[in-house]
Amino acid sequence: MATIMGKRLKKILLCMTILLSVTVFNIFQVTAVDVNKNCSLTLNECLSRLNVHLYRVASVSKDGSYEYTD
Repeated sequence: MATIMGKRLKKILLCMTILLSVTVFNIFQVTAVDVNKNCSLTLNECLSRLNVHLYRVASVSKDGSYEYTD
């Protein structure tokens, strides 16, 4: 009986740790967005006749939330 409770407690602690980690990651991810920063993309060593298509699907508002583009 003690080993069953021990396994259950380990599973609960693991789930709580994962949930806390995801929450902390999401908080830091939103605060790390710099909406005023200009960025660029450089592709090196592309294959010949390789077509690359980039689509802007969202922009970031000043509060850090995403707004879908048309």
